[in-house]
Amino acid sequence: MALALFFSLNVFSQTSQWDFNDSTSGWSAVNFTSIATATPGDTFATVTMSDDPNTAVGYTNNNSKVFSTTADMDTSAGGYIAITLQNNTENTRIQVALKSVFINFNDLLQASESSSFETYYLYVGGNAQWTGIVNDVQFRFKEVATTGPTSLAGTVLIDKIEIVASVPTIERTDYTFDSTTDAEGFIGQNDVVLSQPIAGEINLLIPTAQLFPKFTQNNTYHVDAGTYKYAKVTLVNQTVKDKLTFVFPSEAGNKFEPSVMTANSTAEQTIYFDLSAQTNWTGLQSAWFLQINEESGTSSNTVAETLIIKQIEFTTTNTNPSLGVNDVDYKDDTSISLFPNPVKDVFKVSAPSTIKKMEVYNVLGQQQNIQSKNVNSVDVSTLSKGVYFIKIYQDNDTVSTKRFIKE
Repeated sequence: MALALFFSLNVFSQTSQWDFNDSTSGWSAVNFTSIATATPGDTFATVTMSDDPNTAVGYTNNNSKVFSTTADMDTSAGGYIAITLQNNTENTRIQVALKSVFINFNDLLQASESSSFETYYLYVGGNAQWTGIVNDVQFRFKEVATTGPTSLAGTVLIDKIEIVASVPTIERTDYTFDSTTDAEGFIGQNDVVLSQPIAGEINLLIPTAQLFPKFTQNNTYHVDAGTYKYAKVTLVNQTVKDKLTFVFPSEAGNKFEPSVMTANSTAEQTIYFDLSAQTNWTGLQSAWFLQINEESGTSSNTVAETLIIKQIEFTTTNTNPSLGVNDVDYKDDTSISLFPNPVKDVFKVSAPSTIKKMEVYNVLGQQQNIQSKNVNSVDVSTLSKGVYFIKIYQDNDTVSTKRFIKE
């Protein structure tokens, strides 16, 4: 079950808040893990995860946990667990178990924040166990790993846990990255490293062998999904990745709106997302993300590569450029040929002059995000069956529009 990536720690009671003032507020710990208030007057509890001699050096027991069997959490207070903590470990994952059903929140914790407390928000409202009064609750702190030990030893200071109805955010519909010191609420996930060398863009360094790099709005700003049904991303894609997917959480799990983009390019391109048909795109959305991957389902980059995002904008109307009636060449231009036509996957374009670029439109005149395999072939495998038009720009300033059928 997919859930939004937000969380804030607070020990639970039907007051919906646990403060750890001079006590552990009824929470316990096991498996080389302890929880205690170190000195009288402490307003936080210290969770200590000790080295487990049966694992690699620096790792604690994989089943180390902070738990309560009498948490008495009133789920009617909201669908988020908010936890304020200081993470002094290199763990970046929080794992929550409601009645022993686990939920992973990967790449959420900022590792080794050391001197500051941060509040994180975990969306648990979509979990079937989150109903009525919940008593059996567990928390585990883990590194993101698929093999071997997955919990690093160290301490986590928990200041507060509470149940809240929503994440406090500010409305924003346009991200332009004008400051080199402000990522505008975004974080890189799945090993993506962000940098802002110049104003007006943010760089995503995409690691090798990573299937699902993510660029995530981390609950700083929200968009009113009921009003803003369309999104567009202006970018320069210098990677082998050819698919960009808009992903957002819902009570029914993560929802995906995929699109294609041109790979290995130094040209600026705009990717459009029509969310109007997504019935779960409702309410205030503050945990959406862009997933950068490949249509093939593999990760073919052998070196780290960069994708540059220049703007992300939400709009109330569809701004995807349309094809006008005057653009359509109903008289067949015999100097240009498409083969095969009808086409299932890829067709080739033959023109008398060098082709500069090509654009594909549906019968409604809406531009489609298609992948140009090279200057003379087009991959339309992602399109639905139907009639389309391709607009062909040549070096001699000739622009022609041809019709083709997608099988």
